[in-house]
Amino acid sequence: MTILTAIPSAEPVDLDVWRPLVAPHVKGCPDLAIRQEVLRAAIQFCERTRAWKAVPPPVDIDAEVATYPVPTPCSASCVIVEQALYDGRELIAQTTDQLTARFGPRWMPTPMTSGALHLKRGGTNVSLSPGTPQYFTQLNPNFLVLVAPPATALRCGLIVRGSYRPDRASTTLPGFLWDQYADEIADLAIAALCAVPGLPWSNPEAAAYRAAQGEAAIGRVSRDASKNFSRAPSRVRLQSF
Repeated sequence: MTILTAIPSAEPVDLDVWRPLVAPHVKGCPDLAIRQEVLRAAIQFCERTRAWKAVPPPVDIDAEVATYPVPTPCSASCVIVEQALYDGRELIAQTTDQLTARFGPRWMPTPMTSGALHLKRGGTNVSLSPGTPQYFTQLNPNFLVLVAPPATALRCGLIVRGSYRPDRASTTLPGFLWDQYADEIADLAIAALCAVPGLPWSNPEAAAYRAAQGEAAIGRVSRDASKNFSRAPSRVRLQSF
């Protein structure tokens, strides 16, 4: 099984590159507020569309250790792990509920440094012995659990393809967001800024219009992202209010 291709991130771009797309529609708005809303818009866009796919460097596997931090690109946070390969073989994604139904309510590794998975069968706690992992799940976006715990150490044994978003301290964004989705992110940022009441740039009509444009784009890109991992650049000129 070959892992699916990720979207190339290109060179990072500064948040300020969005200013010419946003500032004319929120006259008088401070640059800092524009930067903040562009970042929030990019986070929202990536969380909801899963447009940012990446395959970070492989992870080394330790014997009898089931839990691993999800690898992430620089200045990014994981939205969800979409595919995981162990020693070149694809693992089956499972929810925690599915694993509980399969193995019992105490399948999760405890403590985090232990590879043993504690199961409950017939009222008796037993451990799932280390072996070859067949499944994976996420306890939260930051940690991935292999089931069963791997029996042996394996260098570069785990490859993950995930969907990512910028982290909240980012000062740059992946270049593909500018190349392919600059106007969509600008729409979301303008909508948020215009929706704040009592400011010189407040504009409920523009906020509603931009929000509708943003929602339509999120729906469209979500459908595209579920089928493909790249898209030709789309540069739609913003409508003025």
